[in-house]
Amino acid sequence: MFYKNKMKFYKAIKTKDSYGSWITTYTYNKSVDCDKQPYSRQLLLKDYGYDLDCTNRVFCDLNDEIDDGVIVSFDNDTTKFRVQKALPWDDYMDVMVIENV
Repeated sequence: MFYKNKMKFYKAIKTKDSYGSWITTYTYNKSVDCDKQPYSRQLLLKDYGYDLDCTNRVFCDLNDEIDDGVIVSFDNDTTKFRVQKALPWDDYMDVMVIENV
């Protein structure tokens, strides 16, 4: 498979600030090669039967660290995405992501 992007994984760390409010920060964990394509909720429902919001579909090699809810970004973009659904196949994965809100 042709991969032209890098998907970076982030680990969420929750700490309390001086006012007692929880603050979530994301620390870079690792990256994998991938291919990112535009995708939509309607296509996800039609292709796989899942009714979930998503903005992109990502193809990558199998990876145990990719799971629903993981925070990722792509290349040098600072925009964070949340994994909505990770679908493993025999030798690759389809990963549906949404821009983190």
